[in-house]
Amino acid sequence: MSKRHQLRQCLLNKLASSRFSPSITVYSSRLIEFVKFSIPIQRLLKKYVNETDSISESLSIYYHDLKMKQKSVFVYDLIHTEEIPIFCQIHHLLKINEKWFAIAEKLHTKAFNEKLWAYEVEYTGTLEKIDIEHCLDLFPHCLDIYVVKETYYINLLVRLTKR
Repeated sequence: MSKRHQLRQCLLNKLASSRFSPSITVYSSRLIEFVKFSIPIQRLLKKYVNETDSISESLSIYYHDLKMKQKSVFVYDLIHTEEIPIFCQIHHLLKINEKWFAIAEKLHTKAFNEKLWAYEVEYTGTLEKIDIEHCLDLFPHCLDIYVVKETYYINLLVRLTKR
């Protein structure tokens, strides 16, 4: 009983400390010049950054013990009364002026496939600049895209609701 109590206390202490201190571990980071980005990304970033600002790009980061990497998918928003999820796929993880952002492409949710228990999605080409914290608001996990007969699916096993 005492060992179980100690393990529970360790878990609660870890959870309490991780909520208030944003712990970020960065892997394979490199400085990148503003002009090296594609034209659509330059247009998107022009509102938020000067061409002389320092921009770091990372292939993957650990944010609050969650690994976020390029091509990961997360739930961006819920729409309508049915609370249909809007997904985004990360293209770039950028640190601009000491703050982390994701450049992500919005995915259009077409339908829910009950046989696969997954959402059918399609790429829209619409890019968004999103704070890392917002990526984890609705569902604090990264997801994957699966291809079945040339159709893209995202498996989400829980029902999401806005707070």
